[in-house]
Amino acid sequence: MTTHNTILCETISTTSNYLIGIIELNNMKSFNALSLEMIQAIKHQLQVWIKCDEIACIVLKGKEQKVFSVGGDIKRLYDSMCVKDTTMNQYAEDFFSQEYQLDYFIHRYPKPVICLAQGLVIGGGVGLMLGASHRIVTDSTRISMPEITIGLFPDVGVSRLLSRLPDGLGTFIALTAARLNAGDAMYTGFATHYLPEDEFIPILKKLAAFDWNEDSEKHHEQLDHFFYNLSKHYLLPDSYLQRFSYEIQNIMRDQATPDLVLSRLKATQDDELEHFSNPLETGSPCSAWIIHEQMKQAANMTLEDIFCMDMTLAIQCVQQGDLREGIRARLITRDNQPQWIDSSLTQVSSQRIQAFFQSPWELEKHPLHGLQTMKMHSMPMEAVLS
Repeated sequence: MTTHNTILCETISTTSNYLIGIIELNNMKSFNALSLEMIQAIKHQLQVWIKCDEIACIVLKGKEQKVFSVGGDIKRLYDSMCVKDTTMNQYAEDFFSQEYQLDYFIHRYPKPVICLAQGLVIGGGVGLMLGASHRIVTDSTRISMPEITIGLFPDVGVSRLLSRLPDGLGTFIALTAARLNAGDAMYTGFATHYLPEDEFIPILKKLAAFDWNEDSEKHHEQLDHFFYNLSKHYLLPDSYLQRFSYEIQNIMRDQATPDLVLSRLKATQDDELEHFSNPLETGSPCSAWIIHEQMKQAANMTLEDIFCMDMTLAIQCVQQGDLREGIRARLITRDNQPQWIDSSLTQVSSQRIQAFFQSPWELEKHPLHGLQTMKMHSMPMEAVLS
């Protein structure tokens, strides 16, 4: 076993003479919040295993059942934002660029990557999960992208999935910071398979006993059949998003703007549905409009371009947005009284939003300019959404 303090890396033998590589997030003091060091360690281990022919697949998991990862280490990001400096925040640039490179690396990884998404999967944790070829959820899974509440936006490439969901559902999820259970995760495509807890826990033993084909090119297909046969007998938990699909479609009709979405949510006669309005009502108005524009643009972008857009937006949120104030109010002083730059959704100007989409770097100097050179393997988006 290799230990990087906050991640544990090991291999387990299989009965067919292959190895399974396991990366276990082990930073429970911060609920597996991803530090820059964790990101670098995960990527390094993946780079080592990509060259190892004996490795049949990779498993990403949290050490404890209650949490996979609550996202990035934004408290440390906050500290970097408190330094009085008019130049580019180098820590923020390093953190976001390396986080996005890791997420993209997982998307394009040639070997199967299995994410055991148990417990909380939030923000940056979703970034690790979404690139995996096999994303397994269970009854304890709770997935969310609550960035609007701190003055950020759903990043880590998630807009590729969200922007392609029908009837504005992805924009609804982003604006309302909706928390998805296993049923929702399957309904939206965040997950590929559901397993109940009693099947989920012994999954490593079953993978070790699995008869891996000598042709590594068939390992993806083998795992598809393995998880299908394992999960096909189980009834999914109810999906709240599916239950409210008609109402959400009506709320999001005609590419509704954030202010319209809020007013329609507040006007609903259903208490459960109205509950979705709170993050939009109390979150950053600027973030809401960034999300609205982000989803429109991402719908026609490649994955590479989406990560580049995320990088630009993230740095602009650091430099000129509500992010510092949002982190202070929600996570530092915890007074939950953020003083947003714009006091309401109707006060945000289109010129202000467009400024967030302007890259502060020349094209060749963009931190993710060479992202496409990392291309190795990708799942078709149709497979993700099926």
